[in-house]
Amino acid sequence: MSNKKTFLQQDSHWFWFIILMLTYGIYDCLEHISRENQIFREYPLKWTLFTFFSTVTVVTLTYVFSVVLQRLHLKEIVGSSIGFALSFAIHLKVTGPLWDKIFWFDELYFSQILMPTSILTGFYLVFRLMFWISKKFLFKAKPG
Repeated sequence: MSNKKTFLQQDSHWFWFIILMLTYGIYDCLEHISRENQIFREYPLKWTLFTFFSTVTVVTLTYVFSVVLQRLHLKEIVGSSIGFALSFAIHLKVTGPLWDKIFWFDELYFSQILMPTSILTGFYLVFRLMFWISKKFLFKAKPG
């Protein structure tokens, strides 16, 4: 039996990253569609589809880029951080506008890419630090 951990194990940062991203996606979607006198409230299914595909895209691209970068012998934290930054930049420039065109009204444009990507990558690094601290002090290593 292999000792390699999968991203679905609870002691994997990928498991908690997916939980965090899905939770935020749900919160963001509900927050938008509950706004009074806003277009999101008029088209909740369209906004939900946009949010769902955006969230899944960022999570998937982050994981794929991380795996590819690790094969280039980068440390995991470096590869996953660069992977997150790349996935978010690509989402703001390419996949976000694509999902907007398909599911929304082709009106969402992000003029700034570097600043939000940098800030969110900083949040990703804080998440990883918190995960590392909690794993080091809270998770008990199983013998054997």
